[in-house]
Amino acid sequence: MIDFFSLRYNRFISNEFVWKTSFLNSVLCGCMAYFFWEEGFNIESLLYGVFFLVYILIVFFFGEKSIPVLYVIFSMGAVQDITYINTTIFLILMMVSWQFPKWKFPLAIIYLLQIVIVCMRHEKTSVHLLFHIALCLTLYAGCEAVKKTLQKRAIMSISKNFKKLDLRPEEENIIKQRAEGKMYKEITSYSKNTITAYITLAMERNGCKTKEELIAMYAIQKRLEG
Repeated sequence: MIDFFSLRYNRFISNEFVWKTSFLNSVLCGCMAYFFWEEGFNIESLLYGVFFLVYILIVFFFGEKSIPVLYVIFSMGAVQDITYINTTIFLILMMVSWQFPKWKFPLAIIYLLQIVIVCMRHEKTSVHLLFHIALCLTLYAGCEAVKKTLQKRAIMSISKNFKKLDLRPEEENIIKQRAEGKMYKEITSYSKNTITAYITLAMERNGCKTKEELIAMYAIQKRLEG
């Protein structure tokens, strides 16, 4: 049991993003506790506070991989607490979809349905709904433009000293599928152990420290070649 908690603590404290967001969530939790008391046991403050506390516990035990799911859960609940001019939840879901492209359309559809419910609950008109959708699309276009600009700058910077990856056909087949968004379990051409072995060999041969770095380098290589 001690080793179990020690392992998770070391993983927690070594991930700067995880422990910093957990610290900020503890601050948010404290603020919500204050609001709950000051506003006469307000249920919204209680629910927000519980979520911020649960966030800390979940990321401690399950690590960074659980954060996108937590953001989605938070968004699905918090969206009912926004006004037609508030796009915070939309921006959160958009960032999650950048990390998980397959989630993009399901999240967009669910969000749209949620916004319709918000308008109905607060007796807003179709003009309010149109305004919110147009505002979200404007922000989306702007954020996508910024993302593409940053990607181009990063690729230009890397391309100056870029060295083409040395990959065997089997390794490239696996890495190509991962770069296209497939999970390892979705790659059925090879067994789990075989995939791990190929990826490890490719990392060692090309001087990559992590699987993510290898896949990112492959994606950049294809972008430069294209």
